[in-house]
Amino acid sequence: MKLPKITDKDLLNISQTNLDSGNSLRQRFNWNHQSIRWFLASEDTTNFYQKVLETIHPYIENLSSILDIGCGIGGFSIAFAKSGFYVTAIDSSMIAMEHLRNKIQEINLQNIKIFPVSLEDFQFFQKYDVIFGSYIMGLMEEKMIDRVLEYTTHYLILLLPYRRIKNDFCIEELYRELKIDTDYLKQSNYLDLIKILDRKNISYHIKILHSDFGQPFQTKEEGLDFINHYFPILKKYDDEVMKWLDRKCILRDGKYYLPNQKESVIMIIEKKGRI
Repeated sequence: MKLPKITDKDLLNISQTNLDSGNSLRQRFNWNHQSIRWFLASEDTTNFYQKVLETIHPYIENLSSILDIGCGIGGFSIAFAKSGFYVTAIDSSMIAMEHLRNKIQEINLQNIKIFPVSLEDFQFFQKYDVIFGSYIMGLMEEKMIDRVLEYTTHYLILLLPYRRIKNDFCIEELYRELKIDTDYLKQSNYLDLIKILDRKNISYHIKILHSDFGQPFQTKEEGLDFINHYFPILKKYDDEVMKWLDRKCILRDGKYYLPNQKESVIMIIEKKGRI
């Protein structure tokens, strides 16, 4: 079947969507009620959080306070609090923070404080043993690294993309099938941060993490909604996307499941360590 032709206007819309949702240093995750439901369903299937905590445990086991930047709905914040840390969690999304607040009350966690604010607007009133951030691309700037390191006593720990080309859920393959330029999937990754740290002579440790972080769906039509929500794929390609989902989804526990081998880098940056 011949694919619809992409016009210059289409490419401009794709590019702008990519800048808004994936390639901007000031990236904000687009939380809404549906994306929260998707994320919660995905969290139930993954060992991602456990793997991250196990990897950083030797560095943080004797520490007590953590600031979780861009915490979203609080997967890591809650995991840290359950492990006994005193957690401060911040995120600019009001809907994500409301969800986290309800979750904290539901499980009666007393050692976590939340603030609905961005890192740029957050007022530091104390230092933290660890400052943590997962896929916070706004920290890939020298001035932000300097600011955050000023308020940690031990480590800044960041989870960052491994790849230059975003390939969650094998999305790069779909772009190629649709003849959409994969340049629109380009993203900052850990190498950008390494350039800053090397230039400033700041020491760090690198850990590569691979984990399955797939997405379950009730129907394949829901899968189509998911792809169209997170990736700048044009509505005119719905038929081709559905065929791609037919090939990629597997049945698991009575649901469709779109696998996703998530590739991440854990950057453990020392406050006082110098090369």
